[in-house]
Amino acid sequence: MEQVAAKAGVAKSTLYRRWPSKVELAVHAVAATFDEIEIDDHGSLAADMRAGIGEAARLLRDPSTGGAYAALLAESARDPGGVGVRVRESLSTRLHALVATSVERAIDRGEIRRDMIDVDLLADVVVGSVMHRALATGEPDEAFVDGLIALLADVAYARLRREQREQRD
Repeated sequence: MEQVAAKAGVAKSTLYRRWPSKVELAVHAVAATFDEIEIDDHGSLAADMRAGIGEAARLLRDPSTGGAYAALLAESARDPGGVGVRVRESLSTRLHALVATSVERAIDRGEIRRDMIDVDLLADVVVGSVMHRALATGEPDEAFVDGLIALLADVAYARLRREQREQRD
């Protein structure tokens, strides 16, 4: 807290009034970083997700952001009812919003139907895969994101074809 206060040019007491602990400050700092991700409309669900998740992966590859996120996840495991709640409410919701925004656009474009997709499950799969790759290897690169999106598209199209076959039978 001392270094942050010095860099910001404020007293430590000023920081503690806003963030009662280092963990609270870290959650806010990492969340603010993810808030900077712009989710532009790229014309398709795959392109929108590739852009948003690709940017999240880029941030997680950064040692300061990825390291802070990893530390917060570890602290969440130690304190699921305290830090864990704050991390889920602040960080996980932001990452899930990247997926949800892309899905909503795809529904509006008529690309998919609302009943075809469980947005929370999709967000868990995408965010969880990127997080695992970032924390396990430090390399959720563009090729990984592209492969993940392609795999999910293949699954979605197979599901759609199966549903169409069942309707014909």
